[in-house]
Amino acid sequence: MKNLLRNSGPLLAVFALVQVVFGVLSWKLVRSGVDYVVIIHFVSAAVCLLLSLFSGAFSPRELRRHSGNFFWHVSSAVYSLLFVVVLVLANMFVLRHEVLRYDATEAKVFSLAEQTDKLVSGLKYSLTVRAFAINGVLPGRAAEILTLLSVRSSKFTWELYDVEKELLLVEKYGITEGNTLHFTYADPTGERVVKLSGVMAEQHIASAILKLVSSAPRVLYYISGYGEGNLESAGEGGYSFLREGIEGENVAVRRLVLSDTQGIPDDASAIMLLGLEKRLLPAVRRKIERYLDNGGSAIFMFEPRSETDASELPRKFGINFISSVVVDMLNDAQAGVALGVQPVVSRYGPHVITGGFTGTTVYSTVAAIVPEKDGQPGSTERHVAPLAFSGDQSWGETDLGGLFSEEPQAAEGEGDIKGPVPIAAAYDAPVKKGESTVSQRMVVFGDSDFVSNVNINLLFNKDFALNAINWVLGDVEKVTLRARTFRPSEVALGGAEIREMFFLTSIVLPELLLLTGLSVWWLRKRR
Repeated sequence: MKNLLRNSGPLLAVFALVQVVFGVLSWKLVRSGVDYVVIIHFVSAAVCLLLSLFSGAFSPRELRRHSGNFFWHVSSAVYSLLFVVVLVLANMFVLRHEVLRYDATEAKVFSLAEQTDKLVSGLKYSLTVRAFAINGVLPGRAAEILTLLSVRSSKFTWELYDVEKELLLVEKYGITEGNTLHFTYADPTGERVVKLSGVMAEQHIASAILKLVSSAPRVLYYISGYGEGNLESAGEGGYSFLREGIEGENVAVRRLVLSDTQGIPDDASAIMLLGLEKRLLPAVRRKIERYLDNGGSAIFMFEPRSETDASELPRKFGINFISSVVVDMLNDAQAGVALGVQPVVSRYGPHVITGGFTGTTVYSTVAAIVPEKDGQPGSTERHVAPLAFSGDQSWGETDLGGLFSEEPQAAEGEGDIKGPVPIAAAYDAPVKKGESTVSQRMVVFGDSDFVSNVNINLLFNKDFALNAINWVLGDVEKVTLRARTFRPSEVALGGAEIREMFFLTSIVLPELLLLTGLSVWWLRKRR
């Protein structure tokens, strides 16, 4: 018995250390309801330590007896350390380069979709993604997806930057939001650029890549010279953020002064009339009408109190701009019911633009845009559809003089438009161009300020506007990826059950495995 105790002395000392470590972990990680476990650990550690001291295993005589094995112990420790280092380096290499990867989930949650894999594997030229993240950390699985893409193709590379530290790069690449991906495709015909902000799921990243590789940049001309919104201005009332957003969709934005040209250039994918204030010259109006009559696409963003006659242009295509301002009833906890002219919109009509879109948008003095009822989507007729509506308690006030007088007055009356009021509408129709048939598309908004620099980043204003602009421009085919999720078996657990499960899996089982392993190792060593 005495010999057994002496031989087990070092093992008991190690047991004491293990008991102390796991006792501290129990106390720190699972504080509620496990005090007795902590006490048991510390008492057990004290008993093991006392038995180890009384065993005589650490007496001067025993230490001198084992001193001859000093160099053997040192060499063993060095070899063990080298083995651990090699193991860690090999693990880091495999993790970084995805040499060995197996996705055990049934839905392949941690793998690229087949469409994405084919897309990135077929890259002809270099594609670089510069990821600008808040605190240098991308949201969700964005970093993992980008790493997988870089493994699948040597032509795909990505770099991570802290948006708050790399200010020169932020300015160079026109980054206006945190968590933005800047895609650059080195096409020999001209470098192509796309930006992606907000949601960075695999579907959105794949769609951004598809926009780059599928076609040459589309061209959007905006009509200038009539008090329009300034797409160059970075001030609060400017529209430079809108321009950056459009260009980030692989679209070239160009200024067009129609009084100096023969007409709309042939390379125009669409034209945009943004917040025009003045009436069009007759010759300019005829050029725009001729472009639209020939199947050209357009984006109209009007202001309710504008003097421009450009608001008459969409009328021929079944979309009517009504000189009005949407007034909405606001419920304030302190002031009670009040009237407002800045409606918050969360109701949208069925359309490709609004499909799956549930975000809230905010407008500033928006006019009613009333579409006519005619053909259905996919028919040979034209299709006109409302895109967004104000609230049920709102109406379109047509008495603008009373609404904006020194003593503003507004009440729903005869001649006003009953709510919910449509404030945006879309038009599309098949048009013959030569031997082919193309789709003519238009979108009309009753407000332009909602995409000014001061408002565009409010809620989902930017997303809604870019959805509409992309649709008008004939957006490239989206990559549609089915959501891949786990199939969980759910059991409702209370707080006590969760703590007990955590304690068993994170404390008890690892501790038992460690103690068992040490015991087996010690017994084999003593043979």
